[in-house]
Amino acid sequence: MTISPPSGVGAGPAALTDEELQNFVASPLAGCAGTTLDPDEWFPIAAKPARARAEAARALAVCAACLVRAECLELSLRTWSGAGQHGIWGGLVEADRSSLRQEWLRGATTVGVTSGASVPEELVAGVLGKLAALGFGDVEEVEAVKERMTFQLPRELRK
Repeated sequence: MTISPPSGVGAGPAALTDEELQNFVASPLAGCAGTTLDPDEWFPIAAKPARARAEAARALAVCAACLVRAECLELSLRTWSGAGQHGIWGGLVEADRSSLRQEWLRGATTVGVTSGASVPEELVAGVLGKLAALGFGDVEEVEAVKERMTFQLPRELRK
């Protein structure tokens, strides 16, 4: 089997698109892809970083030798409001990535947030509130695609 890297390889993970990063992280190159570790080992429950690292020691050992560790970490930082916040990504526990993420955002002048029709408004407000606390308080709403999606109640609930 031959695995070809995405077109942006060589410029570092920051130059890759989210889709290219996802392809790396989901590829056979990812150390976690072939592991037999219990999934719980990738999600430490301790809040303190040192304890979380101890709980996830076996998962972190897999990450230490992973060929796509940098791409995994970049994807986590970009998808923080979703799956990227939880578990082990790029060889770091959540608390370590949280500190790194604040540093990662430092110097940024614009942050893009996307949301669809099915995303609850309070979730969007929460993300915008956290961004405002980091200094990104000015919000400009841009409608990229006109959504015409509607959701019907299940037949059992209609009267």
